[in-house]
Amino acid sequence: MEVSPTAVMNSTQEAGTSSNQVESSDVSEPTTSKYVAQAKKLIHRRMLVGIKDGRFFVGIFYCMDKQGNIILQDALEYRSTRRSSPSNGT
Repeated sequence: MEVSPTAVMNSTQEAGTSSNQVESSDVSEPTTSKYVAQAKKLIHRRMLVGIKDGRFFVGIFYCMDKQGNIILQDALEYRSTRRSSPSNGT
């Protein structure tokens, strides 16, 4: 399963709020609960996460913290091995 880390982080940044906090308006509540529900569906599923420096992590999605950091269990790191093409066409 390939998941865009941006989509996951954006969808769960609001999900990191404590259940003890009261929402300031009813308008944001349905949106927040939608993102929380999406994140909960991913718990205990294998996830591929790519980051900006070209590395990928494959592991079991465990949770996200309040800052939007993804925590994976039993994760493996893969680095892209980009090979440059020859400079001349021969």
